[in-house]
Amino acid sequence: EEGVPTTLEYLEQNMKEGENLAFDGRTVATRLGQQMEEMAEKKNGKVFYQVDYVDTIWTDRPARKCEKVFALDEKICGKTVAEKLDMVREVMTKKNCQNLVLSKLDDIMWLFNIRGGDVACNPVALSYAVVTKDNSYLFLQSKAVTEEIKAWLDNQPVVLCDYDKIMEFLQEQVWDGNVLMDKENISYAVYKLVKEQLEKAEEAEEAEKKSEIVFGDNPTELLKSMKNETELQMMREVYLKDSLVVCRFMKW
Repeated sequence: EEGVPTTLEYLEQNMKEGENLAFDGRTVATRLGQQMEEMAEKKNGKVFYQVDYVDTIWTDRPARKCEKVFALDEKICGKTVAEKLDMVREVMTKKNCQNLVLSKLDDIMWLFNIRGGDVACNPVALSYAVVTKDNSYLFLQSKAVTEEIKAWLDNQPVVLCDYDKIMEFLQEQVWDGNVLMDKENISYAVYKLVKEQLEKAEEAEEAEKKSEIVFGDNPTELLKSMKNETELQMMREVYLKDSLVVCRFMKW
């Protein structure tokens, strides 16, 4: 709307000297979070991002969506989870990063050949993922994991973890090497937690060499956009079925 300020412009105009700013860091992208932090510092204030203040007063808040997760056959995806992880690690190596933190849901679904129903009109499951040079970790809501999908994941090069344990995992993780993150697609809370862990490790000299956060595009984003032959064939079949339904609808 013309004449309506952006969030940052509004805060810049209305925050008084010495005032602090609170927001739920899990729902704010890193880029915006950093901008708000810089703005608060200019006002000689601080940001408080660890608490969801709305949740403390929303007593009848609906439960978080949690639909069952299911796997896609390799005949549909064209590549296995292991092959996709190799592709991602190849890009990570080129960027001199040994770790990758993901929270972009469609990227995570593509990487692990799974789908869900937690977001309306999108076949995605609420999730996080961490890829290191040796391991990969997938965080899903425990109620979304059936025995079937658990058995399937047990045969994949991935460690299944509880969605609600992501912050605890990041807090305990000893990062061996640089950590790749996408500013637009990782939350400010996750960024700050990883940043604090890297700083603590540097102070304690736990790591053999200094590790740092490297900002860049998620490797998964470009990789999933380049369709393999199997995906292309599946798309052709889908469009044929779609065209048939449209013709039937037009006739009706």
